[in-house]
Amino acid sequence: SHLRLQLEELKETKLNKKQTQREISHAIGSADRILDTFNSLLRISTIESAKKRESFTDINLANIIEDVIELYEPLAEDKNQTFVVKLHAVAPIQGDQNLLFQALSNLVDNAIKHTSEHTRIMISLDTEPEAIHLSVCDNGGGVKPDELQQLSRRFYRTELSRTSQGNGLGLSLVNAIAGLHNGTLHFENHDEGLSRGLCAHIKFKR
Repeated sequence: SHLRLQLEELKETKLNKKQTQREISHAIGSADRILDTFNSLLRISTIESAKKRESFTDINLANIIEDVIELYEPLAEDKNQTFVVKLHAVAPIQGDQNLLFQALSNLVDNAIKHTSEHTRIMISLDTEPEAIHLSVCDNGGGVKPDELQQLSRRFYRTELSRTSQGNGLGLSLVNAIAGLHNGTLHFENHDEGLSRGLCAHIKFKR
């Protein structure tokens, strides 16, 4: 509807060449966001309906963590943010490397974009009696308690994130990927001394 309105206004308004080019660029940007949303929804539906896991291989989650940090370190440095990594030896899990990389990337990207400068982003990997525990935490202030259960809902965006670009599907994709790998995703606020932050936990059943 927003894109159609843009095009209707462009059709009815007399603009010079520079203005026309600017409006066309805005319309293309809107179309790109629509396509991105559609593709994200399609990917989530495909993952949620997946039953076969023949393509799964042994995955070392520590290697995925290292690759994600390498990818996002420049973005974090631009905001003077730092990574703190705590990796314990865990057994490989059966999974899809690309999907697991996407899930962790989404969590790290979310932590970087929705926290302020000088935030610490903590990534940990550990073994529990019945699960392998992967977590991404920050000390960026957390979210309202009533929002915690909504974070992985499709199109949901917290009050603080509504002014930034995004379609509210990133964490839904993480949730779908976790489910495909016999995992569960949940969020909690945590207190770390004088600072408060948000933790995302994925627990893969062993």
